[in-house]
Amino acid sequence: MASNNRFRKVDEPDIAAVTVSLHQGENGTEATVTGPTRSYAGGIGFEVGPPMPILHALQTAVQLASRHGADIVVIDSEGLWEPQWGTLVSSS
Repeated sequence: MASNNRFRKVDEPDIAAVTVSLHQGENGTEATVTGPTRSYAGGIGFEVGPPMPILHALQTAVQLASRHGADIVVIDSEGLWEPQWGTLVSSS
């Protein structure tokens, strides 16, 4: 994943964005990817598969965000973010 990507750090999912939620898995940092609920009738969100390796999750999030015209936000309550994944900007 190119380090020039910028992601917004949030404390909870954003209904207008693709949300990547980080957690420590058995084999390193994993993430779940949740789609934007505003993109679907009735506001139904979706989760993309089971937890996956962080790089795969970020690639999936970038594809979904592009497809739905949405931003990407990251929930990192465990402080797992690594600079090589991109820039994580606090939403203040």
